[in-house]
Amino acid sequence: EWASPFGIAVPAAILLTGIVCLRLTARQDLVVNVVSYLGWLCALAWPLGCIFAWEVPYVIIGPGIK
Repeated sequence: EWASPFGIAVPAAILLTGIVCLRLTARQDLVVNVVSYLGWLCALAWPLGCIFAWEVPYVIIGPGIK
């Protein structure tokens, strides 16, 4: 719940970074590829992080300890 604003902030930061880089560089094909890869990485890593955060409270560390 505490990390939910990052669900919008991280993709928005990637988008803004891509727009700024497109305006400042001549290698626009490279910028489009890098921003696209970052977007895909975020799209794949975010659900995995959510599942990890959801399951951490249920991990048994030792005998009798939750």
